[in-house]
Amino acid sequence: MRRRVTARNFSIISNDCWGGMAYEELVTRYDTPFVGLFLALEDYLRLLRRLKFYCESRLEFTDRSRHEEINVWREAIRKPYPIGLLGGDVEVQFLHYASRDEAETKWHRRAQRIHWNNLCVKMCWHDDARMEDWLREFDGFPFERKLSLVPRHVPGLKHSVRLRDYSTDGTAQYWSSHRHFDVAAWLNEGVIRRATCGRALDALLYWHY
Repeated sequence: MRRRVTARNFSIISNDCWGGMAYEELVTRYDTPFVGLFLALEDYLRLLRRLKFYCESRLEFTDRSRHEEINVWREAIRKPYPIGLLGGDVEVQFLHYASRDEAETKWHRRAQRIHWNNLCVKMCWHDDARMEDWLREFDGFPFERKLSLVPRHVPGLKHSVRLRDYSTDGTAQYWSSHRHFDVAAWLNEGVIRRATCGRALDALLYWHY
């Protein structure tokens, strides 16, 4: 990856930790605020419809999510991480941040680094009755580089990759991605093509060691 990804002036927009793992493997600066956090897909689609507006909006905070399943999960894991609000209606779950101050400082610093002319936009599947409609909407967004990761074939999608060992965990998705398609080619050119055996093996060895 470090040898093959020839340009680093891109920003990965992701609804989970997938993008952060790519920057870590490349050992490069986070040129995106979408690191160490996740967004519920309903919020993520709303954000992507007006991406620049939301990324340049004031970041506020709330004590509870409007998604009750997230509130239940936060209580179950006993981790009251900060929940941000962009534009008043997009929630950002700052899962790996210790405080609101840290989340706000890092969000705004990294948001200023976004390469608006060179975006790599990724989303993934979660079980929801609206999921296929969301994927088709995502497939039609006017981003040059788009990628959706799914557990099964969805008819009509042009920018989708099926992961046989699918997980909703962004880190697991990232390493699985190396075994299913050429991640470097997607970051370089926006092309989705199968991984070669050698590259898939290299990724597997990196994952374990």
